[in-house]
Amino acid sequence: MVATGWVRLLCLCLWWSWQLVPVSCFNLPGTAPRDYVKGERVPLNTNAVSVTRWSHSRGKPSLAFPHDYYSKPFKFCQPEGGYTQVPGNLGSLLFGDRIYDTPFDIRMLEKVECAHLCSSHWDDMEAAFLTRSIYTGLGYHWNIDNLPLVFEQDDDAQAHFLNNNLAGGVPLGLFYSVHAQPLVNVYNHFRFTFQYHEHSPGQYRIVGANVAPYSKNYTTEEELRTCKVGTPKIALPPHSPGAVDIQFTYTVRWEPSNVKWASRWDKYVDIQNSSVKWLGLCNALFWTAAICFALGHFASKRIRKDIYNIRQSSEISGGSGDDSSWKFLKDSALRAPKNVLVLSILVGNGFHLCFLFVLTLVFAGFGLMSPEKRGSLATNAIYIYAFTSIIAGSVSAYCFKFFTGEDYDDSYVRSSSEKNNTLIKSNLTLWTLLFILTPTLIPGMIFGGFIIMNFFVIFQGSSGAVPFPVIVNLVGLWFFVSIPCSVVGSFLVKRKGGNLFGGYQPYDYARSSEKPLKPIPNLPIYLRPIVRTLLAGVLPFITVSIELRYIMNSLWLHRIYYMLGFLFVSYVLMIVSCVMLTIGFVYLMLQAGDHRWQWSSFLMAGSISIYVFLSSAVLLFYRYSYGGVVATLLYLTYTLILCGALFLTTASIGFVCTWVFIHTIYSAVRID
Repeated sequence: MVATGWVRLLCLCLWWSWQLVPVSCFNLPGTAPRDYVKGERVPLNTNAVSVTRWSHSRGKPSLAFPHDYYSKPFKFCQPEGGYTQVPGNLGSLLFGDRIYDTPFDIRMLEKVECAHLCSSHWDDMEAAFLTRSIYTGLGYHWNIDNLPLVFEQDDDAQAHFLNNNLAGGVPLGLFYSVHAQPLVNVYNHFRFTFQYHEHSPGQYRIVGANVAPYSKNYTTEEELRTCKVGTPKIALPPHSPGAVDIQFTYTVRWEPSNVKWASRWDKYVDIQNSSVKWLGLCNALFWTAAICFALGHFASKRIRKDIYNIRQSSEISGGSGDDSSWKFLKDSALRAPKNVLVLSILVGNGFHLCFLFVLTLVFAGFGLMSPEKRGSLATNAIYIYAFTSIIAGSVSAYCFKFFTGEDYDDSYVRSSSEKNNTLIKSNLTLWTLLFILTPTLIPGMIFGGFIIMNFFVIFQGSSGAVPFPVIVNLVGLWFFVSIPCSVVGSFLVKRKGGNLFGGYQPYDYARSSEKPLKPIPNLPIYLRPIVRTLLAGVLPFITVSIELRYIMNSLWLHRIYYMLGFLFVSYVLMIVSCVMLTIGFVYLMLQAGDHRWQWSSFLMAGSISIYVFLSSAVLLFYRYSYGGVVATLLYLTYTLILCGALFLTTASIGFVCTWVFIHTIYSAVRID
């Protein structure tokens, strides 16, 4: 009957997850629609020149550095009177967005058969830089009415330029070969096709934007006036192209559409092969849920049986019993771990990051962080992190106070040396360190790595470097919001505290005991520290491996990722599997006589980050084209930071859940 109940519950969960398929793809834009009238100018803006769908370097997407659209190496046409930068938010600037206006004169419902934009002269060095940029896959990233322009494949372009992700950018040109002679075509004519929806009489909204680039070698004024050429393309040698004059032209077309404004982002959402993704996700859900239920059911029955046997043995023997039982590890298992201050700081920061991830995903899932507002996800995440830092301070202080005991407020704490049990006076010093290091240690390490990498980006002359005012803004949020909130949380817990579990406190017994720690016996190979840590991360990694490639493409290749339903379910599965496997391994450790569960549970729950980092490194060397040492270092450093955040999140949740588990089983077994 019990097994039948588990099967029914599992089937119900699978059915419920399948019912969420259409809901997870629903898009609630976070910005108000803009209505245009006929003849009104519609501004077309541009982002930095950065990587597009494909590069010609080994047939892989490139990780080349972005450049400002109007930076010196490029000679793109500028508006009359100079260009202006469109203000961006904190998140967009952090991710390298540099939005500028362009000289394209686009007006609602006004077709343009051929318009000359400008004539641009490229000297030898500038032309060589242009051909290298085409080779590495750099391209335009235009947007109109906050809508990215979709790249339409040229009729005679190579097949690998077909853009599976619609918002992947427009390449600067085409790299090809004729009779084994490599040549470069520069795109200098652009056919814009805009779809509009008539919201009300005389009021129009843009619901689609496409651009088809062409390479046209204009030689006469007539060709320039009509955009029809006799010599089809601008063909340049890739290595020494020499100086060249390029004429830029464009064409504008308008097409009516039945697509409403609220649904215009549907084609941009990464829903290719969505049925395959859901099949993989449901498989991961099934196996993860099955393993977790089986493990929970087995562990629950086994623990109840052990507790019953221990109680029966104690009643018969008058308090003594089998000394090999995990009951007799109680005195050692409930002692404060080594480096409890460091553990408390890490747990507090990890719990804070977990809360940030969940809250951000929930807000984004309800459409409060729309892709139409560039950088909104990162901006809101930064402010949420700063104003919720009280969580990190509270959790770290509670963890520290719980393990060290209430007598710690009287200025004494037991030394970590179990040989002499010396009491040292360290209340003020260690609590001060907790107050200071909780909001500064982990954020300081991340910020330091970020600043060093930013200097490398500046050295490369890339527009991806974060401006100094943005850094000042981040430092201000850190020092004047995050740190005070964390200190307030730690101070409140130190003064008042409280027992999270309530009732009987088994740690009081352990702290008052003077018995030496029990020795660790020889452990089976699967319970040795390195082996058990690596094994605990396999199943959680499988649950997120489906989404990992899409997330990395979104971060590094400017792909739009808005399938947050997939991501949220994968995140929940990852947390559940981490917790269940960690508790299972800790129970087996106690059965084998190993009482060192505190740091072990922390490391086992966070071991998924090892596999995430290794898989990201595999993506770098086998899926991406890394553009030099600096680009590779940048990729690995930021990936390491993200994996560190993932480690703290899963490790903290796994530790806290194991903490509750240990308290529960030892509260049920008392030693007189």
